[in-house]
Amino acid sequence: MGYLDQVTEKLDESRNIGVCYIDFNEGDIFVAKLERSTLSQAIGGLAHYSRYMDDIFCVTNREHNIQQILKLFNEAHPSLEFTVEVEANNNLAFLDVAVSRKEDGSVRRHSQKEDMEWPIY
Repeated sequence: MGYLDQVTEKLDESRNIGVCYIDFNEGDIFVAKLERSTLSQAIGGLAHYSRYMDDIFCVTNREHNIQQILKLFNEAHPSLEFTVEVEANNNLAFLDVAVSRKEDGSVRRHSQKEDMEWPIY
């Protein structure tokens, strides 16, 4: 599961699992530059941050105001629009992986891929 394996550490009840979706197609180089400059302080304050193409997975402490973090990301560049999805009932979908917080605080990941029918021509 790649970079999501980095999130195997136990997460206590004081952390949120959140996903920010970026609605743009500017490319990795542009976002990487923002991550190293404008967004570096916001990213540094997160418990976990990883990005796959234009999807971002982050873990925050509950005391962080998610809306404030979203505002910082949206102010990073006028042509970018970020949205956020916060875990509900200790579950969150990210790409085609479901991330769940277990009672002991650890994180469980499992694939959400649907079976596909392959047409035969």
